[in-house]
Amino acid sequence: MSSEEIPKPATAGAAGVLGIVSGFWCILEGILIMVFSSGEENWSEELLFIPYFQANPFVSGIISFVCAAICMYSGALVIMRQYIRGGLIMLVVSAASIIVGGGFYITVLWGASGGLISLVCPSLEEKIKQDSSLQKIT
Repeated sequence: MSSEEIPKPATAGAAGVLGIVSGFWCILEGILIMVFSSGEENWSEELLFIPYFQANPFVSGIISFVCAAICMYSGALVIMRQYIRGGLIMLVVSAASIIVGGGFYITVLWGASGGLISLVCPSLEEKIKQDSSLQKIT
């Protein structure tokens, strides 16, 4: 039985979608940081952890967009059955996005949960493969 005949676990699709949604949250975070930090009330000083990003919210927004693109790419990798690579990228980028994004913890939660779920997917796929081979024998 080839790997194409093995049904993909539903958790793989969920993990990929979590990565893509985390990327959308990173985009929203970047837009909010760039737009609302330029007025008289600069709330990036209260939100962002690193003083360099507090002084340069535009740089923080751009880095957030890059994190979003990488997160979406890793979600696509998970959907294409490259679970380990996509999951590890998703975990690392989600952890790095908290440094850039400050208090937007939802991006980290969604990305990290998607990464952890995708790391479990290869063992689930192996169990599905074993179950289907056992059903063919009997």
